[in-house]
Amino acid sequence: MRIIVADCSAVYSGRLNAMLPRAARVILVKADSSVLIFSELGSYKPLNWMAAPCTVHEYGPDSDRWDSLVRDTHVDDDADDSVDVADSGNADSDATRSGSADADVDTSDAGAANPDTANSNPDDAAASDGDILSSAPAEAAPAEATSAEAAPAQPAAAPSDPIAFLRACASKGPDILTIAIYKVHSDQTFDLGTDPGLVKDGVEDHLQRFLAEQIERIGDGAQLVRREYPTAIGPVDIMAKDADGTHVAIEIKRHGGIDGVEQLTRYCKLLNRDPLLAPVRGIFAAQTITPQARVLATERGFQCLILDYDDMKHQDRGDITLF
Repeated sequence: MRIIVADCSAVYSGRLNAMLPRAARVILVKADSSVLIFSELGSYKPLNWMAAPCTVHEYGPDSDRWDSLVRDTHVDDDADDSVDVADSGNADSDATRSGSADADVDTSDAGAANPDTANSNPDDAAASDGDILSSAPAEAAPAEATSAEAAPAQPAAAPSDPIAFLRACASKGPDILTIAIYKVHSDQTFDLGTDPGLVKDGVEDHLQRFLAEQIERIGDGAQLVRREYPTAIGPVDIMAKDADGTHVAIEIKRHGGIDGVEQLTRYCKLLNRDPLLAPVRGIFAAQTITPQARVLATERGFQCLILDYDDMKHQDRGDITLF
């Protein structure tokens, strides 16, 4: 996984067009070529992304596509009269693009400033080689050495032109995510190895398995017929028989809503057409059932059953112990 912290802007084109103005962000390039852009604030979701399968290419100033990439990714950062301090890197971008070498730099926009080159990170200097950070203002410092001692040095303006581009293209479809990188704060690659994946506890499959093993929870004398009982419109979670020999179709949900009741209604309507099964009654089983779903289920003659997963899981332990 490659993690880049950089001042960047982005343009997404395809089924949906979207733009991100220039700001400091985190760019993740995963091993499967997925590209995700995050900001420091906001939710856990990325601001923009390109999911796999896709191809990712990196372009430098020597690329034949450079001019077209600069043109295609131009975002007017000063479209709004106000400039957010968090996006202070945008403050002087338009002035620099127009060739204004004497554009003022507000010392409050510290995020947009570049420290003296003597104190700069060598990696940053290498990444920004050829941009305006190393242009005329830094060379004029020796000629004004006397005045520089009397007054604090003014920070140089942030580069207004990109120093690199990342371009992710969807393998299927017209979607393209183009990221313009203006200044790199950090660029690191990590080998995370193989991830075992998320192991979920208490999903519907677990509830179904425990209820099938503890089928007496629907009533004394109940017997399991089959899990995932097949029908023409999909499998019923559990088919069982009660103490009277009546078939029971059981629909299981973690959180029972009206959709689950409707699903059980369709199953029972279809199963009751089979003379070998009819009559078939329904049980709507879930860890929680909404009041609306409970009313609808009762109106249609279904039994509602609340499942206590922790209790079912504890009862499933069949280990023989002395105490």
